[in-house]
Parts: sequence; C-alpha cells; structure tokens
Amino acid sequence: MDVPDYELEKTPLLEKEVSWKAVAIFFIALFIILLAINTWGVITVLDDEAKMDECYYEICADYSEAKLIEEICYCYKGGNWELDKTTSMKD
Repeated sequence: MDVPDYELEKTPLLEKEVSWKAVAIFFIALFIILLAINTWGVITVLDDEAKMDECYYEICADYSEAKLIEEICYCYKGGNWELDKTTSMKD
C-alpha cells in the first residue's frame, strides 16, 4: 500500500527558519530587562526599609510606638496610641 506523496502547504511562519542567534539575542534582552526590573524592586524596598528604620530609631526614639505611612512618620506616646509628633520623610 503506497501512501500518496502530498506536498505540504507552507505557512508564512514555516517559510523562514528562525536562526539560533536571533533566539539567543531575544532571550539575552529579556534577561537584561528582567534583571533591571528586579534590581529596581530591591533598591526600592531597601530605601523604604531605611526610611522605616530612620523613623523608628532616630525620629521616634523617645516614643513607645511609631508608624511610617506614605512617607510620613507618626510618633505615639503611651499605651493609648496618643499621637504626639508627625514628621515628613520626603527627600
């Protein structure tokens, strides 16, 4: 039993073969973009933690509790959360 020899229709995607160099360049560019985004995220988090430490340990050192909300440091005294001091942390 002979199977007929049909010629497959070529679609536009199969007409050109993608070289391995183009694929490598694409993935290297993708890696660099993702690395930049992750680096930006880490720097942002570390900056926020530094501001939080400054609020807690330098500005509100004499108070029992402190909060940092949207770059404003709130210092509370006593156990009843009585607001005593606010300081802007904006650069």
